[in-house]
Amino acid sequence: MRTKNNELEKMSVFYQIREKTGLSQSKLAKLLNTNTVTLSRWENAHREPKLTFKQIKTLDILLKGMGLDMSDLPDSPFGEIKKISN
Repeated sequence: MRTKNNELEKMSVFYQIREKTGLSQSKLAKLLNTNTVTLSRWENAHREPKLTFKQIKTLDILLKGMGLDMSDLPDSPFGEIKKISN
């Protein structure tokens, strides 16, 4: 995982979740019921994520598995997830 603080501020929460969980882009896309092209666009700020309720629930489950919850997410799709380094 990239570790410089300025890089974390620009890093997608999806990328951070993938790095922390060891999921591939393909696997996370499948869990979120989307495709790798869309996930890549979310990760690279080419498209703002508009998640369905089911995708939000899946994201919540992933975060809980990491010892986190939705309140640990930044206010935008980019920025450091609180406590991610723990």
